[in-house]
Amino acid sequence: MRMLVVDDDESVRRSLAGHLEDLGHSVIHAKDGQSAVTAFGTHSPDMVLMDLRMPVMGGVEAMQAILEKNPECPVIVISGAGQVADAIEAIRAGAWDYLVKPIEDLSILSLAMERAVEKLALRRQVKEYQSHLEQQVKERTADLEAANEALQHKTIALKEVVNTVQAEKKEAIQTIATQIDQTVIPLLQRLREASTAAGKPIVENVEESLRRIVKSEVEPLTQLAGSLTPTELRMCRLIRREMTSKEIAQAEGISPETVETHRRNIRRKLKIANEQVNLTVYLQSLTELGG
Repeated sequence: MRMLVVDDDESVRRSLAGHLEDLGHSVIHAKDGQSAVTAFGTHSPDMVLMDLRMPVMGGVEAMQAILEKNPECPVIVISGAGQVADAIEAIRAGAWDYLVKPIEDLSILSLAMERAVEKLALRRQVKEYQSHLEQQVKERTADLEAANEALQHKTIALKEVVNTVQAEKKEAIQTIATQIDQTVIPLLQRLREASTAAGKPIVENVEESLRRIVKSEVEPLTQLAGSLTPTELRMCRLIRREMTSKEIAQAEGISPETVETHRRNIRRKLKIANEQVNLTVYLQSLTELGG
């Protein structure tokens, strides 16, 4: 690693540099805080050993300037025995560790460096994990959006199918009703006229049953709509167009609260007791509701 050793005492710098070089590290020297900031910008060291009380610029100020350039750079503070309060201030400002000088056992320095390297590796792992997690979230979000869009397309297609089926059903019922009304009923009327006194009631019952069936199949929605006021029918048409209460209120020149009141009245008159039933979808299925 490239190590930056910062101390205004040359003998201390040489001692630390000799130990670090014996461990295989390259060492950059700085005699004060200002020189340290300059050297850091020039050489981009992997770790900094920083004294606190130095001329020109103190250690805490220099460390803050260095961490602004690279917040991930480990800075180990080396303070004198009477500078413990300064060391605590440095830790709060971002130092990774601190040692009290003179360092009698340099293995303590090696241990502090090892802890800093492990901490740096852990930080990088966490950062990579967060980046990977963010990427996964983006991918999952994109997948969900694509699935949602596909579902919307399928819903639209299904609605078209339902509308087509309803239209075909309506047409088939109308055709059957027309055949019954134009062909079967006249035949039953002639049969009734030609029947005996005992047979006439039977034919009349059959005729009446067919008329009720035709009426119940062809006009159920028209009958249901008959319970709605003209204003409520107009509201139904707007709701079927998937307009919100606010949009309907603006179009009608009334308040959204009034629209909600109409919605509740419509649900009550159409006998929609289940609150889970979507009124818009329900009304869209009523192809005969007031046009």
